[in-house]
Amino acid sequence: MTRHLRSPFLAAGLCLLALTAGCGGGGARIQGLSQHSADQLLASQAAKSALDQRDRKPLSVLELERQGDGESMKGEWLAGLLYYEQAFGKAEAKPARDRITGKIGMVLLKTKAWDRAEVVLQKAVAAQPSQASLWRGLGYARLGRNRLAGAEEALTRALSLDPNDWRAANALGVALNWEKRPAEAQAAFQRALSIKPGNPAVLNNLGLAFLLQGQTGPAERAFLAALESRQGFEKAANNLGALYAKLGRNDEALKAFTRGVGRARAHNNLGCYLAWRGDTLGASQHFRLALRAMPAYYQKAGRNLRQINGEGPLDQ
Repeated sequence: MTRHLRSPFLAAGLCLLALTAGCGGGGARIQGLSQHSADQLLASQAAKSALDQRDRKPLSVLELERQGDGESMKGEWLAGLLYYEQAFGKAEAKPARDRITGKIGMVLLKTKAWDRAEVVLQKAVAAQPSQASLWRGLGYARLGRNRLAGAEEALTRALSLDPNDWRAANALGVALNWEKRPAEAQAAFQRALSIKPGNPAVLNNLGLAFLLQGQTGPAERAFLAALESRQGFEKAANNLGALYAKLGRNDEALKAFTRGVGRARAHNNLGCYLAWRGDTLGASQHFRLALRAMPAYYQKAGRNLRQINGEGPLDQ
């Protein structure tokens, strides 16, 4: 006799509905300070210290801006932000202030400071309304804040200014998918692919749009194409595996999960899906195979084995 679990893991776990924006940031919330963010903060503090220790001759606006450009090119976003803000504070000419405002907004996107990014980029597009990249950035910020109508408006404006902006088309598709308008999202993703053929993130998003329309065959082909374009693409592999598991094609599901996360996690993922479907016997088998494939994975798969006996939630 099988026991149905109360909380389906799929919505949060196997990414069937976890859209990949392919833009500046993915999540809608900032949760604590990650190790990478901590490293960035240390870099910004080091940059400030370097500034303090420079020759007494003050740096010009252009020099500060160039320093910000250099740090940003290296991915040192907080250090770049420090230079840009100092440059903005010293700038007097409106063209320089407008240009630096745009750069500050785009760096804020990289740090996932969605609220502040939106405020800054609204000022940037007001000052430079013909800059498509700034409208795209504003769309990203609004996506990050889950302001979907506003994101759609900004991204549509970006595409009107630059019809070849495939990133804006992809992000627009994400917004439309989130708004449960997958047919329109499909058109946006196909437009992005006409500009950037074979892009794996866009192909993965296209597969999700097909899934939302109940078109499993085209969804499968899109996920496979994404994996062909980028080997080991975890999001596409998980989406494909979840699709196969939903269709009862468990062997293919395991192979798909393995392409993205390795054998042990693949067994655990499939076990989660089977448990959600009420197949506790099959789930237990895959959790044990996860333990056998990678003993170090014991903690997560072991928790899931205990959950089968009613001792807690599944952990993917």
